[in-house]
Amino acid sequence: MKKEKTDNREMRKNVDLPTGTNCCRCARFFITYDRQYPYGCRAMGFKSAGRPSAAVILSSGLPCQMFAPKPKRP
Repeated sequence: MKKEKTDNREMRKNVDLPTGTNCCRCARFFITYDRQYPYGCRAMGFKSAGRPSAAVILSSGLPCQMFAPKPKRP
């Protein structure tokens, strides 16, 4: 029997449902080399399949408390 592959894109859609801070505008957000967990948060120290702020909302029920805006470019 073939082992079915999990579609990470479908999982990311479900994880991104909660609204919250925009991680792309946070200074602590980074992109990883891990295909299963492409997004990370340096402040909280974890990687996730969707936006880290969505994972924080799902796990704690509160919006991300570690958001720090990226500095403006001159």
